[in-house]
Formats: sequence, C-alpha cells, structure tokens
Amino acid sequence: MWRIHSFDAVYLRDELVPVIPGQVLEVPATKLAGFRRPYRMLSYLLSLQGYGVNMELAGDDRPESWHALEQELFGWAGVEP
Repeated sequence: MWRIHSFDAVYLRDELVPVIPGQVLEVPATKLAGFRRPYRMLSYLLSLQGYGVNMELAGDDRPESWHALEQELFGWAGVEP
C-alpha cells in the first residue's frame, strides 16, 4: 500500500495573471515589501484573506532550505534530485 508522506512545494514562479487578457493588475510595492520574493504574490493574496504566511518555507532564495527539502523527499530512495 502506498501513502503520501508529505505535500511540500518550492515555488519557482510567483506571479499574478489576470483572468481577462489585457487587464492590468496593480499591486502596490509597499504591500509586497514584507514578503519573501519566491512567495510574494501568494503571500499577498493569502494575507488579504486573513491567513498567516509561514516565512520559513523552502525557496530558491534560501538554497540550503531547498536542498534540505530535496534530500528529505528524495534521499530515502537513493535518488539524486
């Protein structure tokens, strides 16, 4: 029997795209200032909905956390990420 061990992600592309092509989404830079680059838009949207954002998530701005996560997820299988 197989089971899901975890559900972790590393965001490599964080952007907002309008639903209607040609529309412009304006997000003030001051609203994004407190969020980490890989999670800026996601964090902004979650904060608008009242959710707290974990600033310790793995991300490409912190390679050591990203590599540690890869090792945790793939290391048991002897797979080189």
